[in-house]
Amino acid sequence: MIASQIKRGLYCIRWMMAAGMCAVGGVAQAVVVSWDGGAGDGLWTNAVNWSGNVLPGAGDTIYITNLATANALGLASSGNLPSGATLTISGGATLTMSSGAIRLNGSTLNVASNGTLTGAFWDLNNGTINFEAGAGATMNDWEHKGANVFGYKLSSNGFTTLTPGRLRSGNSAVWSNATYNINISAYNITNGTTLVLADYVSHDAAFNGTFNPTVNITAGASGLSASLAFDTANSKLVLTIDAVAMMPR
Repeated sequence: MIASQIKRGLYCIRWMMAAGMCAVGGVAQAVVVSWDGGAGDGLWTNAVNWSGNVLPGAGDTIYITNLATANALGLASSGNLPSGATLTISGGATLTMSSGAIRLNGSTLNVASNGTLTGAFWDLNNGTINFEAGAGATMNDWEHKGANVFGYKLSSNGFTTLTPGRLRSGNSAVWSNATYNINISAYNITNGTTLVLADYVSHDAAFNGTFNPTVNITAGASGLSASLAFDTANSKLVLTIDAVAMMPR
């Protein structure tokens, strides 16, 4: 452990000017860590796959890009991502968990338009996931647990439907535990339309109840308004874009 702390401390110095954070009192603090795939095995748990040969830790800023596929298999017995970390997946990269469960553990995932989440069981566990239009989510199971936050950012043409498997309720989670932040400011179709943000294979009975999450719509200068609903018959999260009112002549 001492050797690991020394390595992390030395690596932190390299990022000190950019991140303003380093090891204090022997306790490793947040740094910026990027996936470089140096080990060639695709495993998150192999430090050689990360810049500086240092595994990401709690609170770190983490980047996976350049068509890489990072497999969280073996990420401790709990499957937890580093607590409170911010992870960006872009450049055609994929974060997967080929078997078992991966847990967000209070972390934030930013999935760019060409990033993908996939794998077996995703336990959102008080996490935040932000999707840009064009991002992918193709896991087998997607479990709401704790207070989860979801961001959806539309492009000018809309949003590519996510397909996150079965929607599950962990620890009796219901819709009121969720927050949806939806940015429609770039959307330029003004005649009103319906978009499916997520198409689940099925859903737990807990989500047959009242659809009452916190929903925040950012419209910017688009002049649009929108509403969010859950289609229980088809297990779909549906966004309805209202038509822009015509100005009187």
